[in-house]
Amino acid sequence: MSNFPTHAVDWVIIFRESLPGVDPAQAISAWNNLTARLQAVGLVFKTRKLDADRLSIWIHCPDELLTREWHKECVNDWLNDVGLPRDSPIASLPDDQKPSSRLVLSPAQRLRLIHDLLVQPYAEGGVGLLVDMPIAPTPAGERTESVGGKYVEALLTPHDKDFDKRWIKTWSQKWILSRSDLDSIKDVFGENVALYFSFLQFYFFSLVLPAVVGVIAWLANDAYSPVLAIVMSIWSVLTIELWKRHASYLSVRWATRNASKTLRSRPGFKAEAVLVDEATGEKMRYYSPVQRWRTICSVTFPALVGSILALSVIIFAVVSLEIFFNEYYNGPFKMVLGLLPTVVYCAALPLVTAEYNKIARKLTELENRPTVSDHQNSLSEKIFLSSFLLIFLSLLIISFVFIPAADVLGHYLIQLGFIGHFNSSAALAPTVLQLRVFFFFATGQVVNNAVEVLLPMAMDKVNKAIERRKDKQVVGNMDAEEIELIEQIRTELAKPEHDVFAEYSEMCLQFGMLAVFSVVWPLGPLMCLINNWVELRSDALKICQATRRPIPVRAENMGPWLNNMQLLAWLGSVVSPALVFLYRNWDVDAVASTQSLARLPQVILAVFIWEHGYFLCQHVVRLILASFVPEGDIIIRRAQYVAKHAILSNAGITASISDSQILSEAAAIKEASLDRISGTVHEAVSANQE
Repeated sequence: MSNFPTHAVDWVIIFRESLPGVDPAQAISAWNNLTARLQAVGLVFKTRKLDADRLSIWIHCPDELLTREWHKECVNDWLNDVGLPRDSPIASLPDDQKPSSRLVLSPAQRLRLIHDLLVQPYAEGGVGLLVDMPIAPTPAGERTESVGGKYVEALLTPHDKDFDKRWIKTWSQKWILSRSDLDSIKDVFGENVALYFSFLQFYFFSLVLPAVVGVIAWLANDAYSPVLAIVMSIWSVLTIELWKRHASYLSVRWATRNASKTLRSRPGFKAEAVLVDEATGEKMRYYSPVQRWRTICSVTFPALVGSILALSVIIFAVVSLEIFFNEYYNGPFKMVLGLLPTVVYCAALPLVTAEYNKIARKLTELENRPTVSDHQNSLSEKIFLSSFLLIFLSLLIISFVFIPAADVLGHYLIQLGFIGHFNSSAALAPTVLQLRVFFFFATGQVVNNAVEVLLPMAMDKVNKAIERRKDKQVVGNMDAEEIELIEQIRTELAKPEHDVFAEYSEMCLQFGMLAVFSVVWPLGPLMCLINNWVELRSDALKICQATRRPIPVRAENMGPWLNNMQLLAWLGSVVSPALVFLYRNWDVDAVASTQSLARLPQVILAVFIWEHGYFLCQHVVRLILASFVPEGDIIIRRAQYVAKHAILSNAGITASISDSQILSEAAAIKEASLDRISGTVHEAVSANQE
C-alpha cells in the first residue's frame, strides 16, 4: 500500500466483503490473494470504504512499471508487425516515448496498459484479476492463475469530467468531427471508441446519396422503385468497400494495424492442463479443441437452435395475432385486441431479449475460448442472430407469407370458424408492410434513442437520490478530494458498462434495413440520415453521462460486424428485387394468391439476375479501388523502406538512395542503440519469468 494523490488514481476495484452463504474466511483469503498479487506485479494501491458491504481499492501504476509495460508492448508489436514497420522495437518512436526520456502516454494508452496488467494471467506477468466470475480450479501442480472472482464486483476507471464537459460543448458547436476530434477521442477513450465514431460519421455521409434518391422516389409516388433498389444495392457495396479502405488508413494513423495479431488471453479461460510448447519450449495453458467442439455440438448448438426456434415461434405468433385482429376479425373490441399482441410483445421484449442474452453469454462461456477476441466474436454472432430475428423476421413473414396468401388465410380461418366471412378484394395489402417499415425508420429509432440516453440518465438521477438517503459513514479520515472521488465512484458504479459492440450492432441492423427494405418506404434513408446525425451526439452524451468510462481497447476495424454488414448487403440483393417485382403496381382489387403466383416466375428471375449483378458489382468496385493506392499503404511502404535501409546500414551494407530525406530518416532510426534494445527485451523477458 502507498500514498499517492487522489487525481493519480488509475483504476478502482470494488471488493465485496462478503457473499451470501459463503464462509467469511474465504473473503479474507480472497482479499489477501488479491492484495498480494497487486504488490507482486509492482502496483501501488490504497483502500477506502465505499459503503457498509464494499471496499474500493484505488490503484496507481508507478512510472517505472508503466515504462516497462510500454516497452514490453513495443517489443511484442515489433515481433507481430503491429503499427508501422520499423527496424527495432523502439525505432521511429516519438522522442518522449524513447527509453532515455520520461515516458509520456495518452490517458487511453496508460489506462489500457494498466488494465491489461490487471487482467492478464499471472503466468504472463499480470495480476490475473477476474471480475464477478467464479475462479476455475487450477491444474494439479500449478499455482493459482486468477484472483478476485465473485468477490470483485467491478473494475472501473473514473471519468475525466473536464474532458467530458469540453467534448459535449464542442459537439454542440460543430456539425462534423475533424481528424483532431477523433484523435482526442482516441487519446481519452481508446481506439475502439474513436473507430466507432469514425464509422458512424462515415456512414452518416454515405447516406446522403440514397436519401436524395429516396426523396425523389417518394415525391414521384414511385412505390417499390427499381431505380431505388439498384441504387441501394450499389450503395451497400460502395459503403462497405470504401469503409474498409478508410479503416485501413485509421489503423495506420493510430498504429493499430495488425493489432488483432496480439491476441490477449481471456481472464476467464479455464485450462485443462499446462503443457510445454514443442516449438518454443515455453509453458502454455491448454484446453482440448476436441472438448470444445464436443461442447459446441452437444450443448451450444442444440441450446442455440432451441432458443432461436422459441424466439421465432413467439415472433410468428405475435405477428399472426396482430394480423388476425386487425385485418380479419370484425367482432367486439377489435381495436383493443388489435393492439394487445403488440403491447404484450413490446412489454415482454426486454425480458425475452435479456434472457436470450444470458443464455448466449452462458453458452459462450461454456465454449471456453482462449482469447478475448475469440470470445467476443462468438458472443457477438449469437446476439446478432437474435437481433436479426427480432427486427427482420416479422417483416419477412408479412412480405412473403401473409400478404401473398391473404385470401388463402382468410378462407382457412372461415373453415376453422374463427371468422364468419371474408372479402377477398379487401385482403391484406402492401400498405401493412409499409406501415411497419415506417415504424422502424421513424418512430422506432426515436424511441430507441430515448431509451438509450434518456432512460439511463433518469435512472442515474434516481440512483443519486437513493444514495443521498443512505447512510454513507466511512471508516477512517478522508480529505475533500477523496470524499469527492468516493461520490463519483458510487455514481458511476450504478451506471452500466459501455458496450461498443451494442453500438455497432445497432448501426449494422440499420444498414441491413436500408439494404433490404428501403424500397418499401423510400424516405427510410432520409430518416436514418437524420437519426445518425443525432446519434453522433447522443452517443457522445451517453458515454459521458449515462455509462461508465469505456475500457480502452486497440482496434483496427469493426471486428465481426463488418462480416455481418456484408451478409445483410447480400440479403438485400435477394429480398429487395423480390419485393419490387412482387408488389410494384400491386392491384388491391385482385385476389392476392392469384396475383402472387402470376408474378412468381419474374420474381425468381429477378432475384437470380440481381444477386449475380450484386456480386459482379462487388468485384468491379474492388478492382477499381485496387487501382488507387490507399493513403495508408503509402505510409506503410515509406516506413518499410526506411526500416530496411536502417537494417542494411547497421549491417554495413550501403544502398543507392537518391532521396536525401529518406537518408536522414534512416540515419535517425540508426541512432536507436542496439544495447538499449537488447536491454529492453531482456527486461521484458525477465519480468515474464518472474
